[in-house]
Amino acid sequence: MNKPLWMVHDIEDGLVGIYDNFDTAVKKYEEYKVYQDSCVADRGEFEGSERVILAEIKRDYRVVVTEDPIIEEDENGNEYEPGGNYAAFKEFVTETKEGNDG
Repeated sequence: MNKPLWMVHDIEDGLVGIYDNFDTAVKKYEEYKVYQDSCVADRGEFEGSERVILAEIKRDYRVVVTEDPIIEEDENGNEYEPGGNYAAFKEFVTETKEGNDG
């Protein structure tokens, strides 16, 4: 199983960050709660869309660097490795059971 990831989302800033440490994610979440409180206080009213979310990521589909080296051809058709590796999508799943994580 992969290490749990946490994300914080704010209605105004969108995705704030993805964290592999729960305490760090909670700290950022709390900072944005205070920010939202201050925005409401400054306006003197709610808009109705204020929201901050802290969520555990169950599935993460992202690009990773593979072990396959990039191969190119020179003007004579000879293959060479210019450096670097190819990238590909990979899914990381932290659910313990499909549809049931407990």
